[in-house]
Amino acid sequence: MLPVPTGSGYGEIAFGAGILGIILVGGNRMNRALAFLILWTGVSAPAHADALLPPMTEETALRSADLVARVKVLSIKQMEDDQATPEPDSIISVEVLTKGVSAKAQVTVLWSQRLARATLTRTGPPQVGQTYRACLMKGTPKADFEPVHPDWAFVTPRTPEEESEPQFIVHTVRRGDTLYDLAKRYYGEGRRWRVLQVANFEKEAGNGVYDLKPGMKLRVPTFPMKTRKDRSDGRRQGEGEPDKPRR
Repeated sequence: MLPVPTGSGYGEIAFGAGILGIILVGGNRMNRALAFLILWTGVSAPAHADALLPPMTEETALRSADLVARVKVLSIKQMEDDQATPEPDSIISVEVLTKGVSAKAQVTVLWSQRLARATLTRTGPPQVGQTYRACLMKGTPKADFEPVHPDWAFVTPRTPEEESEPQFIVHTVRRGDTLYDLAKRYYGEGRRWRVLQVANFEKEAGNGVYDLKPGMKLRVPTFPMKTRKDRSDGRRQGEGEPDKPRR
């Protein structure tokens, strides 16, 4: 039996293979990860808050994120089709304050309080009007983003300067460039192409192919970069080649 979050705390219920199959096939990235974890931990687990959703390090959160930015919470609205549950999911609208990491000035985030309660810290929802540092990823049709992990969704920012400090360099597109190839070049991993998509395109391409024309200027967010610590900050907004990824 596995402990799962309910409206009044944790309860003991059994999950059938059919339910897990539905989650694995049709769920969003966070729920699929949760289902894989249930399968991996077996049929019995201690009733601790982190039994279902273990803690995540900041390094892993940054490595998984498609958007890392200082954001201001504008509104929180419970989803109408989820009202019957004790803790319905919410859509959080935020303003992206960090420059150069998002083509959209305002984005939406899917928040699941049920998943947040399944963490060791039992993270609560953010507060409207407050400013946070957010680690978000694409992957849900219900909103622009979802948290990489509830613990890293809305965190108190370290310094006030992060709000206006540019976090990108500029790349001039050359013939044959693709987002995948540029992600591999700048970040060492082609799978990080969504970071570039989020920074430069408001809408997703229907066929997954983005039209990059020679001479086009692309913003390249620096948070996933593996660069030297002594890199000059003055190059963040200017032209320049990234340092080679460390192997």
